[in-house]
Order: sequence, then C-alpha cells, then structure tokens
Amino acid sequence: MWWDPLLSAGQNVAPAVRSALYESRCVLVLWSPRSVQSDWVRAEAEEGRKQKILLPVMIEQVELPLPFTVIHTLDLSDASFSGSDEIERVVRAVRATLEPGSATAPRAMTELDEPQFKHAIRLFWEGHFIAALEAFRAVVKRHPDSSEGRYFLVLCALAGRRPKLLRSARVAEIDVQLREAIRSATGNAAHIRHLWAILRYDCYTLNGLREPAPTASELLAASNPLESARAKELTSTIVAPGNPVWEALLTTAPPVEPSAARTIAEDH
Repeated sequence: MWWDPLLSAGQNVAPAVRSALYESRCVLVLWSPRSVQSDWVRAEAEEGRKQKILLPVMIEQVELPLPFTVIHTLDLSDASFSGSDEIERVVRAVRATLEPGSATAPRAMTELDEPQFKHAIRLFWEGHFIAALEAFRAVVKRHPDSSEGRYFLVLCALAGRRPKLLRSARVAEIDVQLREAIRSATGNAAHIRHLWAILRYDCYTLNGLREPAPTASELLAASNPLESARAKELTSTIVAPGNPVWEALLTTAPPVEPSAARTIAEDH
C-alpha cells in the first residue's frame, strides 16, 4: 500500500505519485467536499479510472466531478465509522478489485504492466533520461502500438532541451513517434497532442517557418482539456519559454516544485 505520508522529507511529489500510480493494482479515492476540489486528487483518480482499477468511496455527501458520476461509488456518507462494519465494506471492495476474475477488477495486461515499462518510468522520474530513453526504445520495440511508450520516449529525448534548437532530422523523427502515438492511442491522447503542439510551435513558428499539418492550432482544437498532472509532466521536462502552448500549461500544472530536468548533451 502507498499513500503520500510515505514520502521522505525533501522527496519530489510528482515523480513519486506518478510512479506509484503506474505500479498500483487498485486506486482508492475518498470523495469529500475538499477532495473533489483538489486537482491532484482528480488527476490521480482519473489515472485509476483509465487503468480500470479505481475504487471510489464517498465519505461525505458531495456532487461528484465528471467523469466519475458514471462509476459505481461506495456510499459511506452516512457512516459513523464507530465500528468495523464500514471499514469491512471498504476492505471487501478492495479485495474484489484485486482478485482475478472479479467483475470490478480485471484489466487486460498491457505494456504498462510490464516490469520493463515500470523500470523505464522510474528512470524517467528520477531524472535518468538517457537510461530511460533506451528503456522506452526497448518498450516500443516490443510493443509497437504503445502510445505511452512513444510519448515518454519523446519526452526523454527532449528533457532539458529547447525544442526549436533541434535539427530538422531530429524533428522529423519525433514527428513519426508522435503521429504513431496518437494513431495507436485508445482515447483522445490530449497529453500527446499538447506535446506535439508545443513542438510544432517551437520548431516551426518560432523559427520563422510554416507549420506542417497538423499545426499546433489543429492539434489543440482536436484535444480534450489536459489534466493538471500531465501539464506538470510536460512543463517540468521541456524548456520552452516564449512558446504560448507551453506557457499556457504553466497555469494548468499543480503548484509543486518540478523535478530538475537534466540536460542531455548527446544528440540521440
């Protein structure tokens, strides 16, 4: 079991939370008037929802935020918690989520479940971008349709760099990765579209060049709103001041101290 009091003093919050979510088999969210207003709680709950491992529990009467209104929620808003019955209901629900064959649990094993992917994610959030880059290359080689693998592969290649300074050949390689990532994504892939929009504007418009299709504007127009945790993922990895797409995400990202992005000297 993991929850944020397990963080060590001085440990960066975002990497630890992201790593824990990717390794979780059940994400328990407690809905209350305070939690529904928290960007972090909603972002973490959304990650659990996408992985089909979310277990929502309402501990106070509250209007649930979208899209959680369509998910069955264990209602304990009238519970006193003076005995063990209410806790036992939560424990049973957790067990049902974890047990193979449960109606609430099973999700197909994907590349996200593999130790190789989890290892690559851990390297990424620890700032070991060169090692993470190679690890994500191995993930994509094994799973060509891994949209998350391609997304993080590009982030590793860009970590600490100014996109507009990339060579045209490197930009073309990144375009291929992001086009394939969007093609193979199961949802809207807003984080991938925003990443590509940042690159389009930085590599073309800020260099006085005409943007090829899809342009930054077209990518953003086709994108759903970006989760705050994903916005922090992009703004703490890529350096692009003066880029309106990147700067707009700074107002979306949750107010935590970002990881120190290590500059990669080599041209991968």
